[in-house]
Amino acid sequence: MNDFITISCPSCGGQVRREENTTTYTCDYCGQQHRLRVEDIEEFGRCPICHRNDRVEIVRTAYNKGDSLSTRFAPPQKQEGTLLYQPKPKPNPLQKPAIDRVKSQRSRIAPIIFVISFALLILFVVFVNQYPDRMFQIWYLLVGLGGLVLAVIYFIKGKIEDKKLNFAHQEKMLNEWETQNSEQESRWSTYLEKYDRDFHQQTEEVNSKFAKAVQRYEQLYYCHRDDCVFIPGESGYAPSSKLEEFLFRETNEEMTE
Repeated sequence: MNDFITISCPSCGGQVRREENTTTYTCDYCGQQHRLRVEDIEEFGRCPICHRNDRVEIVRTAYNKGDSLSTRFAPPQKQEGTLLYQPKPKPNPLQKPAIDRVKSQRSRIAPIIFVISFALLILFVVFVNQYPDRMFQIWYLLVGLGGLVLAVIYFIKGKIEDKKLNFAHQEKMLNEWETQNSEQESRWSTYLEKYDRDFHQQTEEVNSKFAKAVQRYEQLYYCHRDDCVFIPGESGYAPSSKLEEFLFRETNEEMTE
């Protein structure tokens, strides 16, 4: 293919030649030099369907015309709110547990000893009334009184042990409650940190894709004959109705419709 584009000299009608990507023309017949206006020297890309450029237009230029056709050529808009920051709500702290009171073994036994001892004393009174001349009732008295003393001792020592046991039990329950809340807080912090990291990464990806789409928009051409948009040097094209989809595609992704 010839690397020169041949046109006529506006002065003498002779042929002038220029190499591609130049703005100055020299007439081989009269020697007159000519220079094109900047808006006249743009090399439009060729349509990938018809392989012509006589009805090809830069999309940005078509959009700026403001006619009925330009409405489909609007530049990509950044979609605010595409990614919503909506982490799961922070869980409420666990409710403080109700602490049950515990009893020592002495505290549980003391009432039993007291009841038995009291019953023996009652038997002693009954037997004394029925058999006043016998002495075996004295054993009921001795055992009953001894049992009452033992019950009182167990009761006092049991209260002391109960206090210690309840203090230890309360401390254990509160420690477990605090540990569970701490673990829950730690899990929440880990989740929120990961969510923020993923959200930031997704936001960067969205912004990066939008920036690439804007850059591709400035390189976009439209063929009026085939109603398609394309970027010279890239494979694939798309109908004008899918302009935005075409802009956001990956450059290595084929798209023909």
